[in-house]
Amino acid sequence: MSNFDTQDTRWSVRAARERQLTDIDELLRSRPDAIDAQVERANLLNVLDRQVESRDAFIEILQKAPTDFRALNEFVVANPPDERWAYRRPAVNKIINAVKAMIIRAAAPAATRKAG
Repeated sequence: MSNFDTQDTRWSVRAARERQLTDIDELLRSRPDAIDAQVERANLLNVLDRQVESRDAFIEILQKAPTDFRALNEFVVANPPDERWAYRRPAVNKIINAVKAMIIRAAAPAATRKAG
């Protein structure tokens, strides 16, 4: 495979993602409250190296739906320690706290049964 073939493949993948983004934008014009579509859009922006737009989209989603698991999860995935990603730390902390609370709630009935 030549460098041209590899470059052509990358461009066709990027073009397909740009089309997906256009389709999602169109869907959101008719269904602006579709959280799953908003999350997918934010992810696509990130994949397309539009990190600032992606970050802003995730922040907007989480302002509307601060406990949406998928939005929180997708926002913190691959959270590098680099300071450029510091804006993700509040979402990371929310997920960690939510998981801890879920584990504690799940363990409480078992502890009650064991003690009784």
